[in-house]
Amino acid sequence: MDKSLAAIHQKATAEQPENRYTTVTELASDVSRYLDGLPVSACRETLADKVIRFYRRHSVAILLITAYLLMRIVLLLVARRWPLKEFPATL
Repeated sequence: MDKSLAAIHQKATAEQPENRYTTVTELASDVSRYLDGLPVSACRETLADKVIRFYRRHSVAILLITAYLLMRIVLLLVARRWPLKEFPATL
């Protein structure tokens, strides 16, 4: 089970009433935020959790940018390995 979902479940079913959600609206808000891929109030996120959540939400853009940068690096390496021949200037 996902850490955020487990934290929501644990807070909703806590033995001590002061550890539970105070209103159904708070619970619904956390469930809605979880389903939208946003952080929930029942669980503190680590940096790794934030990075993973960011990657999941923007994976296509991250992969496109990574592919573009790798292509640029390969083109720079190829250009250094086989430079273009200079042609004499003619007027």
